[in-house]
Amino acid sequence: MFVELTGQGREICEALGRAFFDAGETLYLVGGAVRDLVLGRGAGADYDFTTSAAAARIPGIVRPLARFAYDKSPAKGYGTHGVILKNKVEVEITPYRDWAAVAMQQNGRRGDSPVPGPADSLDTDLFGRDFTINAMAVDISPAGFGTLVDPCGGESDLAARVLRTPVAPGRTFADDPLRPMRAVRFAAALDFTIEDRAFACIRALAAAEPSPLLRPAPERIREELFHMLELPRPSRAMLLLREAGILRLVLPEVEALAGMQPEPGAHHKDNFAHTLAVLDEIAACDAGRDDVVLRFAALVHDIGKPAARRLDDHANYSFTDHDKIGAELADKLCVRLRFSNAHRARTVRLVRLHNRLHPFGEAWTDAAVRRAVNELGEDLDAMLAFSRADITSSDMDKMAARRAALDVFAERVQGLDRAVLLDPQPPIQGQEIMALLGLQKGGPQVGRAVKYLKQQIVDGALDPQDADAARRIVQTREWDQA
Repeated sequence: MFVELTGQGREICEALGRAFFDAGETLYLVGGAVRDLVLGRGAGADYDFTTSAAAARIPGIVRPLARFAYDKSPAKGYGTHGVILKNKVEVEITPYRDWAAVAMQQNGRRGDSPVPGPADSLDTDLFGRDFTINAMAVDISPAGFGTLVDPCGGESDLAARVLRTPVAPGRTFADDPLRPMRAVRFAAALDFTIEDRAFACIRALAAAEPSPLLRPAPERIREELFHMLELPRPSRAMLLLREAGILRLVLPEVEALAGMQPEPGAHHKDNFAHTLAVLDEIAACDAGRDDVVLRFAALVHDIGKPAARRLDDHANYSFTDHDKIGAELADKLCVRLRFSNAHRARTVRLVRLHNRLHPFGEAWTDAAVRRAVNELGEDLDAMLAFSRADITSSDMDKMAARRAALDVFAERVQGLDRAVLLDPQPPIQGQEIMALLGLQKGGPQVGRAVKYLKQQIVDGALDPQDADAARRIVQTREWDQA
């Protein structure tokens, strides 16, 4: 089979193919670009190549075509070089790799990123890859340009829409225990079926004690989860993770939602199904389209419910404080998955505030609306979308009423100065407040006065430009009477 390369991709491949050919080496386009080309989707923007050249030769071969080349081995594994071409496009070029001789790379605190050694043939490299659909290559040498190399049967598996490993699943997954999660991700992304032997192997590995699927560094597991959450329908990946037995390993807090069954004679909604519905709704809306942290918060927003659930004498369930409990659990989960401090803080905040707009109604005063805007801060729009997505019910009238209420809230917010509400600045500062209070130095009273002035601005009771009103408030010590 010949694969048609067009446009910029063809120009890049022709230039690199010629350079390696002239140096007496072979170069092949590999990875997701080849898979997408065979699927008729185009090569996309990521160009990965494998070569017969030793790692040390790569910078010299590409020098005439590149702004610079640099070693990416610490992050990407054996011999990988990043190459910034003169047209500013970055590509990756790696010598043939032998996954049968895998070492463990020291990467941060955990030395479990697999690093294959050098291989002597393209076939050895391809048979060591994760799935047959990713184990195809395109020859870009001048003589064979566009020829598909497919020793593992990836083309036929693409046609059959099946995810299969190039060699026995146990060996493929042993080379890198993150590959079962990648299997779930690819199956969900492409709407493929995981081949029976591979899926059975994944389930067995997930059930093992201890499970080798927990060997990858938490950072790698987190990134794989993020890739799943970035899919158009992330719920499919979560369902597959659960079916494969992986969800209970990497996100036991979410798995617990599926096990939360009501007592006989009582009922509550299926919280796992509800969570997935919210997740898909967030993924589809503008606020969540490019916001993986918001999507993750949607996935974990109700994880406090199992601990908060209470059954009263009338067979009714309550989940009081599940948002607070969930925020605490989300914080621990983010630490476990090595979230950045910023992503951790935002996730916890989103979970804690996900019910903030739930009680909104006509009785809310303007001050109450302003306080909500201040508390939700920069995430106001995200939380409006979150609140809409969180409305799931079989009672269509109830859903319509709640969504209409949120529309009213959004309308009332339109006329407000968000900048003032997000960062209220009193018209008088600390030194003047100290003088008004007769203090020689700052202290708790000054802090309380500033806090009270800010709250008055948020409530709409103090114009941020009205210094005289602020002075009267300080002099009469209103905060002591509040």
